[in-house]
Order: sequence, then structure tokens, then C-alpha cells
Amino acid sequence: MEAGKEVGKKVLKGMNKFYSFMTGLGIIVVAAWLILSWMGVDVQSAVEEAVNPESETIRIVKDGHFQKFPDKPIGEAFEEFFGTPSWESFQAESGEDVVEFKGTCMFMDKKVNATIQFIVNKDKRTFKLHTVEFNDIPQNGLIQAALMEKVFEKAQGGDALTGKPSAASKQGGTEKTPSTQKASVQPEQSQPVQSQPVPTVSSVILADGATVAPLKGLIEWKPGQEDVTLPLDLGGEKAELRLGLGHPNGIKCQVVLKQPSVGWELDISQDDPSFDVPFDETGELREGFVMQAAAHDFDEDGTPEIVVAAGDGLVESYAWVFSYNKVDDPSQLNPFVQKLKVTGQTRILVEKNKLLVPYGSQGLFEEYAYVDKQFYKK
Repeated sequence: MEAGKEVGKKVLKGMNKFYSFMTGLGIIVVAAWLILSWMGVDVQSAVEEAVNPESETIRIVKDGHFQKFPDKPIGEAFEEFFGTPSWESFQAESGEDVVEFKGTCMFMDKKVNATIQFIVNKDKRTFKLHTVEFNDIPQNGLIQAALMEKVFEKAQGGDALTGKPSAASKQGGTEKTPSTQKASVQPEQSQPVQSQPVPTVSSVILADGATVAPLKGLIEWKPGQEDVTLPLDLGGEKAELRLGLGHPNGIKCQVVLKQPSVGWELDISQDDPSFDVPFDETGELREGFVMQAAAHDFDEDGTPEIVVAAGDGLVESYAWVFSYNKVDDPSQLNPFVQKLKVTGQTRILVEKNKLLVPYGSQGLFEEYAYVDKQFYKK
């Protein structure tokens, strides 16, 4: 009995000591908190950063939005579009706060690991899109812009695949020039002049090289829509281009002359095995692709050439250029000649007498100049 009393006294004494220790520790913690707060240190945020993987820095990005897409938070859009989404925040060697997002998506018909980094200013609660990488390969501004358009306009789930660390993640990841904060992630674009009609398009595939905006008078067609038409003045000859669904299948890309009333299909066939096409085995547009067309006078002779393009607005684009040659009897002889067909990434740019076709991930272009009624690759 006496032994039991002794054990009870020892336990009670130990508990009293522990309580005194915890009380003293609590007073020290509160005092330190008050002192640090008085010195201007955001203790609460620091504690949250340490214990909560979804830190304040991450929430600044997830709850924020791009000016071009004000109605959908970045976090919501990213987590709807990408597979296996994950977020992380860290401080780069330069001292900048970085938020890194990882997920998976389709690129050139393959599953890739996407890594997207933002530089965050926690004091101002602002951020900048910094880098986009696919399988650790940095992507250029055009692909970054197209990816953001795809994410926010489609906002559909991606395919799941485990992500890999970004080569630019923890070391030197903030050395590149970031894009403009809270603006469109297309800093190279400028607003088109007010006098230029800008069509409503789902993706800018066929663009003006000076503004990276849709070409003047551009038309767009995608599966499920009615035929669309583009009025043409071919050096005084009135005509119209029609884009739509072919019969019984395939794609209609037809120019109809007014006088005489005769139509010709423009050759966008997939007969050439060396030229990848945006069509499936039935001749239909592949899922996610649209077609666009515009008239552009490359050599300024008064008779514009016809440019037809197709693409997904993200990683694949295709274009054909046709010239009109006046003939005695257009019902017997096709007056439209294919001058060029090219394939590239993101979008096709038209600049004066040139067609610019992007390739790779380093902002490179193949340049085709129209001289003496022919295109020459530079």
C-alpha cells in the first residue's frame, strides 16, 4: 500500500514538472511571437508555410488569374486540365519565391510531364509566369501562350502520368526573363488596330506576323458547324471560299467562281505520305483541330493568294497556299495552283511576302518568301 502511494506521488510530481515546463515554454513562444511580430515578421505566414504544404505563396497563384482569363482561377483551370496535378513552393538561389506546378498533358500526340513555374511577390501578392517545360525541355513564348489558351478555354482533364522534377526547379530556375504579370501570357502580342476587323476564333492558328492576331478577314470552321464562306476578289474576278464538312465524308475546301459559276476543290489531300496532316483515316479533322482560311496578297499584284490552315492551337499547325491563275475556261482547267504546304507548331505567321513557320522549342522559324510567283525557303 505504501509502495503504491510512493508511485502515485512520483507520477504527480512528474506531471507537475511537465505542466510547469509546458507553461514556461508557452510563455516563451508567445513572447517570441510578440517580439517577432513587433519587428515586422509575419510569424503566422511563416508557421503556415512550415506546416501546410499548400502555403500562402501557392494560394496567391492558385486563387489568382490572368488578365486574359479573368473568370477562372489558375488553380481551378490547371487542376481540371492537367493529369496528376501537384503544387510546390520554394525559394530560388536568387532569393525569389517560386511556385512550381506539375501535371501531365498531351504534346505532339504523346503524354508529357509539364512543369510550370511562377515567380511570386508575397508582399504585393502578385506573380509572373516564368517557365513552361515539357519533359524538362523549356518551351518558347508561342507554345506557352498556346498552352494557356488551351488550359483556360478547354479546361478539360489531361492524361495521368507521374511527373518528373524540372531541371530548372531548385537551382537557377529564375534566371530567365519572366513574362508580364497578370497580363496575357503572350507578351509578344499587341492589340490590333481598331480599324481592322478581328474575327472570333477558338485558337489563333493563322496569324498576322506583326501582331500575332488573326489575319484580317479570317474565317474559321470546326466539326459540328455549318459551312463558312470567305468572299474573294481575285483581281476583279468575284468568288468565295467555302470551308465545311465534305460529302459523304472528308473536308470541303472549295472555291466557287461567280462568272462562270464553277467550283474547284483546293488540294489539301493527304496523298503525300511525307506530309503529316490534321486529318484522320476517314478524312475528318482530328479531335481538337480547327480550320482557318484568309486571303493575302503576298506579291501585291492585286490578286491575293489563298491561305488555308489547320491546327489544334497548341502544338500542331498545317498550312497550304494557293494562287489564282486566270484561264480561258475555268470549267475545264483548274485555275488554282498549290504553291506551298508546310507543317509547324502552334501557329502560322504571315508577314508581307513571307510565311513564318515555328518549329522546336527555342523560338525558331522556317521562313518562306514569295518571289516571282514561287516560295523560297530561307
